[in-house]
Amino acid sequence: MAPAGHPMWGHLAFRDHLRSHTDEAREYERLKRQLASMYPEDRAAYTEGKGDFIERVTAEALAQRGPLPRADIRFTSRRLTAPLSPDSDLVAALVRLWREARASHLQFLTDLHSADEDRAYLSGVVMPASEVWVAETETRVAGFIAFAPCRRGS
Repeated sequence: MAPAGHPMWGHLAFRDHLRSHTDEAREYERLKRQLASMYPEDRAAYTEGKGDFIERVTAEALAQRGPLPRADIRFTSRRLTAPLSPDSDLVAALVRLWREARASHLQFLTDLHSADEDRAYLSGVVMPASEVWVAETETRVAGFIAFAPCRRGS
């Protein structure tokens, strides 16, 4: 997670904007092809030629996106060695976040499993076998990732 004000937020806003604005994505593609043919051996000129477009779209994307994440997000690392109850507050918050992300970005998977099935899977399969990192604000779970331990020879 990058702190508020980090340049990565601009890169992500630009990427997300192009994903949801196909006309501008095609315009960017045309610009890149044109610059590549104009400057096949001059990477600096090619990159500089994209600058105005990237700055304009990034500014527009950041303005549409609204405020950046707060800088007070803290991270907690938790190594869970036994399953948590599917009814625990933490599992409920993670499943809610997981389902919101699927609904937003993978619409075709939204109803693949019920919330109860997701809670059972997360608490009974993912968490016992993984190191779970949870990003939290003062009031809510903002994100999580689960790392499975490395196995030699796999």
